[in-house]
Amino acid sequence: MKCIKKLVALTLAAVLALTMLTACGGTPAEPLTQPDINKGKEIAAALNEARVAAGKKEVPFDEEYSVKLTEYANAYTNWQFAWRAYDQDQTAENKATLDAAKRKYDEVSKELPSGVSKGKMLKVNVAAFDNVKANGRNYFAGTDKNGNYYPLATQEGNMCAVTVITKEDLTFAIVFVGTK
Repeated sequence: MKCIKKLVALTLAAVLALTMLTACGGTPAEPLTQPDINKGKEIAAALNEARVAAGKKEVPFDEEYSVKLTEYANAYTNWQFAWRAYDQDQTAENKATLDAAKRKYDEVSKELPSGVSKGKMLKVNVAAFDNVKANGRNYFAGTDKNGNYYPLATQEGNMCAVTVITKEDLTFAIVFVGTK
């Protein structure tokens, strides 16, 4: 009888655990690092200064879309950190982690939030942005290696979104200009 009670209790525990895992659609994903909205607004303001200097209209900052870009930004930084770990220690475990992170990034890249089209996206190291700003310049007011004005300053669109996340020693921004 004791054996049957233990078996029933164990079965119930397993069913409850399975129910908890499947109730939300599966095992929980890695928690997202939440975006720094204030820093995103600061970066968007610098972008708009450069746009006005380039003869383009300002694009309003879209906070809702900025938050939606968080999953993309997290997938990108996780992939970069996995690549860094593999570069430093090329073990099979690190390679598997790198491959999984790259697959996740590729998956998320294909499923960016809808409702925005014809956009251009830029990945920005926030330390570089802050350094340029500290020297009295605008990060977005330069030219690329071909002499073309910085791409987001001339990108067609009517909105911008910026998600800024921090992971370990890297604060990273995804800046997007597009049409909503």
